[in-house]
Amino acid sequence: MLNKTIEIIGAKQNNLRNISLEIPRNQLTVITGVSGSGKSSLAFDVIYGEAQRRFLESVSNFAKSRIDQVKKPNVEFVRGLSPVIAIEQKKGNFNPRSTVGTVTGILDYMRLLFATVGVGECHVCRHKLEPVNVSRLAEHIVSLPAGTVVELRAPAVKIYGEDYNFLFENIRKKGYRRMLVDGKPFDLSEKWELNEDKDYEMEIILDRFTVKRGMYSQIAKTIEAALISLDEGIYIRTEIIEAVGPIPADFFARYACPKHHYTLCEMHPFHFSFNSPVSACRTCGGIGKSYVVEPRFLVTNPERSIMKGALNKNLFNPDAKDSFRAALMYSLSQKYDFSLDTPFNELPQRVVDLLFYGTKGEPVEILQPPFAKKRNWGVGKALPFDGFIKELENRYRYFVNETTDTEIIEPDFIKATMIETTCPECHGARLKKDRLSIRVGGKNIHELCQMPLEELLSFLQHISFTGNNTEVAKSIVNEIVKRIQLLIDVGLYYLNLDRCNDSISGGEMQRIKMSTQISNELIGMLYVLDEPSIGLHPRDLMKVINIMKKLRDLGNTVIVVEHDLETMRNADYLVELGPGSGIHGGNVIATGTVEDLMSNEQSLTGAYLSGRKFIPVPKHRRPLGEKWLTIQGARENNLKNITVSIPLGVFVCVTGVSGSGKSTLIKETLYKGLKVLKKGARLVPGEHDSIIGAEYVSNVINIDQTPIGRNIRSNVTTYVGIYD
Repeated sequence: MLNKTIEIIGAKQNNLRNISLEIPRNQLTVITGVSGSGKSSLAFDVIYGEAQRRFLESVSNFAKSRIDQVKKPNVEFVRGLSPVIAIEQKKGNFNPRSTVGTVTGILDYMRLLFATVGVGECHVCRHKLEPVNVSRLAEHIVSLPAGTVVELRAPAVKIYGEDYNFLFENIRKKGYRRMLVDGKPFDLSEKWELNEDKDYEMEIILDRFTVKRGMYSQIAKTIEAALISLDEGIYIRTEIIEAVGPIPADFFARYACPKHHYTLCEMHPFHFSFNSPVSACRTCGGIGKSYVVEPRFLVTNPERSIMKGALNKNLFNPDAKDSFRAALMYSLSQKYDFSLDTPFNELPQRVVDLLFYGTKGEPVEILQPPFAKKRNWGVGKALPFDGFIKELENRYRYFVNETTDTEIIEPDFIKATMIETTCPECHGARLKKDRLSIRVGGKNIHELCQMPLEELLSFLQHISFTGNNTEVAKSIVNEIVKRIQLLIDVGLYYLNLDRCNDSISGGEMQRIKMSTQISNELIGMLYVLDEPSIGLHPRDLMKVINIMKKLRDLGNTVIVVEHDLETMRNADYLVELGPGSGIHGGNVIATGTVEDLMSNEQSLTGAYLSGRKFIPVPKHRRPLGEKWLTIQGARENNLKNITVSIPLGVFVCVTGVSGSGKSTLIKETLYKGLKVLKKGARLVPGEHDSIIGAEYVSNVINIDQTPIGRNIRSNVTTYVGIYD
């Protein structure tokens, strides 16, 4: 006969005092009590730990050898356990590739949707393109009159941080020698001088052939090989170089842009995965973040002149008067009319921009400096100056991608001048630009993943499809909508699918996992939850309680460690541990329904539930002083260009519903802004105009929920310095 309760006998784990109790199955049970009373020891160490241990004992010896074994908790016996899942208050995965979309599995469905019904566009005129498979494209080409000369091409683009020589070398390595640059033939075996600051229309010539009978297989293989060699490209261009006989007027319109002849080839889900090397942005590798040089880190002493050491010595050493860099700096000062002896902070902005961002392709004649003792090898040559920032960024990428040589500038110095920021190539989209040209309902995959979940849900509910894959697309959308609705039901309507897990709080991650479990529709399970109400505004609390009830109603047992009174009032059964913390706790004080605890004189929780005890509101508050911090024009994320004043010397609470911008204002804007102002930290504060009153603050410390130490030798006494 199936047990109706979970029976625990003789639990002595941690501070539990040899307790025995029964917890009803298929109900919502809250384990409560003061902090340190043994709630987590009972719920996670005993119930979850024993259930997990028994499950692992049932697997094969081969599987056991590859799974960390769970130590048996200090309990005599536990009866009535089910397969268990623990959903704890833990921060999200610190992997930068892990997002809300990847954790919930919604992004897999999004990729499938775009591969199924995505629509592309011509690179030139933005004409809409339906995907065409390679077989159909080859059939169209073979249908041309015999003797027609056809050329296959593919677009080529230079990305942020690359120069044209680097791009051409990569194309050459893939086996291609011929290109078109602004419509002109370009042989990669020859040396060409292109303006690095100018964008060119570039195409790779993949193949040229004469149409003959029986060429279908050869053409199909050529196209497939070309797409693979071009990192699984999705666009290809067909040009008729020499026609033999009439070409049907609608020949290109059947499978390509009628005017520019670009074809969108068949797509697969991996084409939209930033974890795939062939689809990820080449600059950031699919992370959405990249390192760029921060100008303020290049100037170490702004009160000094360039010749007196204003710039970092690794960048320009004024003592090396015979170096090419010294000759270059002198030549720049002569051509652009500024003095190397003027304090850096007094130089006009045009000169600062010149030094940081270069001459924009304009050549500078290298002159012999009067302070040099030897004639420099570069004197008389005319060379463009790229600027310190581009030089360092190019050098950094060279070190990262090609070599470990440290002859010119040490990589550590370059890294020290850089900050992590949004990728300048993909702007945080993580994917290559051709992938982002594919749209569903007028939006690309990044635009959909950036929408708040409520907005995304509305968009998907009103989208319509046409074509052969309509029914498939509808079923995919239904799966996405179901999962998004569950996230909204747990109060996470303000998140988006692109939100990185390292910015997700422990409570938010717990609710994400809860919604995922609902979507899995498992029954007969035992769920153990750790304080799901933490960080929730009262407006959203009931949504989480309803999700726990849904888990219960599916036929599962839900055990929650919780302090929140509203959660207790909605529980089917309560277990209170206490009476105190640590050695003063570990006893079962009361069990039963809410009414049972309210009528129990020994129950401290019951006293608060019944109103016999309450938390008093302070009658007197500390008066506000004259010193205030004012954040002006805060507009990061969802902040609407707000100005906020915060008094100093008092206890200040910043509150609001989940997703209202509290963390963005305090952590991203105020904290990072003060860190930069007071300590020169290598942080990028949230976008704002200024912080007034920073002179009243000597330092700023962020106390968050991250663990204080991961070393096995670390404990409370070592952390606070008692042993020291």
